[in-house]
Amino acid sequence: MIIMIFIVFVPVVFFLLLPLLLFIITIVIIIIITIAIIISTTSSSQLASSSSSSSSSS
Repeated sequence: MIIMIFIVFVPVVFFLLLPLLLFIITIVIIIIITIAIIISTTSSSQLASSSSSSSSSS
């Protein structure tokens, strides 16, 4: 009886959690991409500022 409930319950929980899991994964990917873009933009701006300052000093 308990085994039957378990067999029925597991696929239902899996199908309910699958969209939630995909949603969480997509959010995490979006956050990682945005962080990477922010880091790249900040690093490029720092490089640009450092190169301009070095050229002006020389």
